[in-house]
Amino acid sequence: MDYPIIIIAEEGEMKLIDTYLPQCVKQDRSNVVITGVGAINIFRSLEHIDKNTPIINIGYAGSATYETGTVALPEELRL
Repeated sequence: MDYPIIIIAEEGEMKLIDTYLPQCVKQDRSNVVITGVGAINIFRSLEHIDKNTPIINIGYAGSATYETGTVALPEELRL
């Protein structure tokens, strides 16, 4: 199975993954990226990931303007 990258802002959001997306997490959790809070931290955390890699954003990492449950296909990065 190809696993998506799952991003969360803080360790405490890991419980959301366990509750809602357990089937999307590798056993060793190597596909979970904890970005930290703030756009710069998110950019730095994801800059090495191929732009065609599926990403699931859990919690509030980079999503302050999106309604809960929104599916987004980002085309650009900006501050």
